[in-house]
Amino acid sequence: MTTTIQLEESTLQILKHVKEELHADSYNIVIAKLLEEKLATPKSMFGKFKNLKFARNDRLKFHGE
Repeated sequence: MTTTIQLEESTLQILKHVKEELHADSYNIVIAKLLEEKLATPKSMFGKFKNLKFARNDRLKFHGE
């Protein structure tokens, strides 16, 4: 499922910079990585966000598998 969000130009520029820095394929990966770091979310995602779903492709890209 794709969702559109509104961002200020300055926020988009920061996301672009971080995306390049991480060599990420998408902004989704960048945002997920930032959230993981901020929330100290374990890679397994068990317990903390039980109902959160990632597509297999996202998991593979995000965790480098």
